[in-house]
Amino acid sequence: MRVRSSRWLAVVIGLAVLLSAAVEARCREPSAETVAVSETYNNAPFEYRIRPLAERAEFRIFRITYPSPVVTPVEQNNTIPADYYLPKNLLPGVKYPAVICLHILDGNEPLTDLVCSVLASRGIPAISFKLPYYGPRGLPGKGPNALAEDPKLFLGAIKQSGEDVRRTVDLLASRPEINPKRIGITGISLGGIVAASAAGAEPRLHRAGLLLVGGDLPRIIHHARETRTLSKMIRQLPPADRAEVEKMIALVDPLHFAPALRDRARDGRVLMLNAAEDEVVPRECTEKLAEALGIADRVVWLEGLGHYTAMAELPRALRMTAEFFARDLPEAAREANSLAAEAASPRSTPLQRMVSLLQQAVAMLATEPAPGRCHYADVEVSVTLPGKRPIEVHTRLVRGENETFSLRCKISDLGELAMGQCSFPWLVAGGKKVLAGTKNPVAGSRPLGNVDPRQLVGLRTLAGAVGGFALAPHALQQWINVEDVPHKAASGGRAIRITAAEQTRAPGEILIGFRDDGRTPETASFAVAGVVGTIKFRGWQANTPALDALFTPPADMPREEVEQTDLHRVFSAAANFALDRLDDRRWSGDRGKSDEIAVVARDPAGHGLLCRSQGKMILMVSGTPRQMGAAQGTLVRDTARRMIDRVVYAVGGADTVHSGRWFFDRMAEIRRRTEPHIPPRFIEECDALADAVGISRRDALYGNLFPERFHCSGVALRGKATVGGRVLHARVLDYMCDIDLQRAALVQVFMPEQRNAWMSLGYAGFVGTVTAMNEKGLAIGEIGGRGEGLWDGVPMSLLLRDVMERADNVKEALDIIRRSPRTCEYHYVLSDRSGKLLALHCTPEKATVLEPGQQHPRLPLVPEDVVLVSGDSRAKTLSRRIQENYGRIDVPKLIEIIKRPVAMRSNLHNAIFAPETLEMWFADAGRHTPACDEPYAKVNLRELIEFYAAHGSDP
Repeated sequence: MRVRSSRWLAVVIGLAVLLSAAVEARCREPSAETVAVSETYNNAPFEYRIRPLAERAEFRIFRITYPSPVVTPVEQNNTIPADYYLPKNLLPGVKYPAVICLHILDGNEPLTDLVCSVLASRGIPAISFKLPYYGPRGLPGKGPNALAEDPKLFLGAIKQSGEDVRRTVDLLASRPEINPKRIGITGISLGGIVAASAAGAEPRLHRAGLLLVGGDLPRIIHHARETRTLSKMIRQLPPADRAEVEKMIALVDPLHFAPALRDRARDGRVLMLNAAEDEVVPRECTEKLAEALGIADRVVWLEGLGHYTAMAELPRALRMTAEFFARDLPEAAREANSLAAEAASPRSTPLQRMVSLLQQAVAMLATEPAPGRCHYADVEVSVTLPGKRPIEVHTRLVRGENETFSLRCKISDLGELAMGQCSFPWLVAGGKKVLAGTKNPVAGSRPLGNVDPRQLVGLRTLAGAVGGFALAPHALQQWINVEDVPHKAASGGRAIRITAAEQTRAPGEILIGFRDDGRTPETASFAVAGVVGTIKFRGWQANTPALDALFTPPADMPREEVEQTDLHRVFSAAANFALDRLDDRRWSGDRGKSDEIAVVARDPAGHGLLCRSQGKMILMVSGTPRQMGAAQGTLVRDTARRMIDRVVYAVGGADTVHSGRWFFDRMAEIRRRTEPHIPPRFIEECDALADAVGISRRDALYGNLFPERFHCSGVALRGKATVGGRVLHARVLDYMCDIDLQRAALVQVFMPEQRNAWMSLGYAGFVGTVTAMNEKGLAIGEIGGRGEGLWDGVPMSLLLRDVMERADNVKEALDIIRRSPRTCEYHYVLSDRSGKLLALHCTPEKATVLEPGQQHPRLPLVPEDVVLVSGDSRAKTLSRRIQENYGRIDVPKLIEIIKRPVAMRSNLHNAIFAPETLEMWFADAGRHTPACDEPYAKVNLRELIEFYAAHGSDP
């Protein structure tokens, strides 16, 4: 029951790098006044203290503190802190309506501040206060989290919130500028639920604006992810206590108060605005409340949006809310507001110009231009990070109607990218030729037809957030200062300077120079947190006339026909990747850190479990190849689809741009040359996975045949090298963290019929392995080499799977590898529970074996009882660290040994196997950190197999 503070909103509020570090700065005026309120709802007079807090262009903000009518054992909870938004230029002798604004579940201040600012800008005084146990009212170290842990405390807080609303009505009614008969209330999510109940309980509340709300609190509490802790606590109560809590819930439920609010609702004085696909407040809960209020046919539904993505309609919601409460403005005040609006010059202030520029930028990404028009942006950027060389970027983006576009981008040291959609899709490959998607065109195929709808809603959310602040730009003044300054580099001679409101904590500035029209940007410079740079706007126009030539590929390059649908998928994958990188929400979800294994989902056919432990996902499948493939596809469908889309289409497109060769031609060749050597059971499993995921069998196979270009390390130790002579085997995988493969990371446990069970540190949709150990205590890790193009053999990842399923020890594994036709060049480190260790160097023609302690010209010193494979300086560091800790190496020391620079910045995952006990310690890369810097989890293969036997029965 909260609107999540996503990175989209942070981008808007943060204004790139500068504003993400900005903090609240308020006007500090020491004077405070004490005011008595004698007429109250409970006949208990009280006093409030009021002092100036901040100054805005159209209103002032005052801090008010007053006693809660409910006295609790938590002393600080008994004082209500509120912010009062008082419009300037109120007409003397005129009484104005007022609105109480309640915050959302996480206490988000910017959103509440924005609602109050929009109302105050319309001439409507507004007040917001902290609900019980929020902010300064909270328990030390816990704040509102305490409410989730104690159902009775939560319900007491809801009841107290209603009493606090009534006391706030008393306060407003006593103010000389307020019409006591025209006081309203509004709230979003939790605030809206409290507002609905309070409006029913307090007849003096003339209007109620309810956003993202519903009735039937038990249903909401037990449904919403945000209240799952509270739900769990309620369910675990003894029967008598649970019955008491459920009775208390019924007494604070909006449905309980709906009859008292029904007449006002029928009179048009209740506004309900809800998300049609709300995942927090179920639609049936909204419909129950609307029905109880008698306005089921008047609910405003935000179609296609959920609880969090409703931010996409923030401007509309704010306008509707302001217009709803503005109906109570006296006629004289409406006329005064109208005259003031006419006198104000649009975008006249520096803050308005800044927000206008943000709107233009977002519109170019989120809004399609009018017919015959296009959005055009041509910018040159130079950025220097601390201690780094400058990065030069020149980008030109043209966006037309019906998804036509052209993108050309040149990045220093990385090369050029050029792609677009005119009457056909096109992509420049390696700067040498144009790949034209004119082969086998499919009706209805669109260049962005496979973009994740959630990402498109994310763009709408960004546009909505910007649009919301455009309605009340002065709401940003609590974080930033924006001022006009002269600027020689701008042809208009003027610029705006943007700084943090509190420079001591966020030093730096952004300077944006404008052309003569005062609206079109011309130059920008920034110096923030050690990052400096400049931007030159060579072209910047929204909805400018479009010319066909803007969208066509270079005419001086040869053309090659490729499949239209494949090229469209490449475009969609690139857009998904770009949008994904802007949004960190999926990286911050709470997966729980319990060591217990919890079942998340079951394969309906009875051949798999998806589990969670220590914040990691564990997939277990069993049966025939077809059964295991179908189980994996069913249990990790969305993740597997995203992973294969990212690997096949996004990376495939990047590979095409870099190499100059169409990726799908290369993959078709790999398939042709490897398929005769692949054991049929693996093809069968991959096909079943594809069918369950809902992708083509070709794409699933390509995702598994994708040539691995690893630059990794591996080491196995025993005897004299380790504590107690224990066999330890470390594997470091350095590979493409920047495409976010780690988001698809899984511990995979395969239990094939009549073959060894084994586990892989793998990825959703991947049926092969590069890091694995089987139930017989055989472990293996792979290190990539050269030889790309030597594909007449078993693909490496499937060869290693074959080893896991058929070999019981190092000797048998070596025999399988030697007898199998091999591809490319690979190195392997193998170990088993008996203490046998080997390092292998394999090419299609030869397999070279290195025994423990055996030296090699391409390796540094290899100590006794050790095998290692690594490259360049990383190998030297690995050898040195082993020697320094020789004889004292255990799991914690080995974790330290394989940290950077043994691991690279691209360190995707690390694993340490103990073959004798079947334990694996492992870490996956984080959002911006290599695996070696992330916490390790631990699993035991034997325990996982036993867990599956106990919990993975057929339906």
